[in-house]
Amino acid sequence: VVSTQSTGRVGRNNMMLFLDIIIRHLSVVDMLDENAQYVLDRMNLADCFAKNPNKYHELVDKLSNLPSANLENLKFVIRLTTEETRSIANSQKVARRSKKTVFDTQELNRLMETCSSLQKIVERIDDRSITSMFGVVDILLKIYVK
Repeated sequence: VVSTQSTGRVGRNNMMLFLDIIIRHLSVVDMLDENAQYVLDRMNLADCFAKNPNKYHELVDKLSNLPSANLENLKFVIRLTTEETRSIANSQKVARRSKKTVFDTQELNRLMETCSSLQKIVERIDDRSITSMFGVVDILLKIYVK
């Protein structure tokens, strides 16, 4: 018996171990049994995919090639892979949106050397050489200190 955590998911800390066990189990059975369905339904396969795409693909291959899969097995596999595909796609959208530009100190130092007046700072902002408010403040402070 596998215990579920408060989220209803299994194997949060040992997810890859559960994935290996399920893959091995599917290698010796002809169809998807209730125990395997229970575990698969409660695993976060999107996280499995993120941690090890090859293992995830191996699981999907095993599920797709069960010799005696019945209609219920096929419906389960389609539902499971559809849900996980949506989850993977959504997490990739979030990852793309959350990418940040790394602060480039060398570029800021170069701009500090070339920006000796307020007019030059405004020109650099207009041509997008300076993209951070903090960069503008740093350059203004350097000009003020001189």
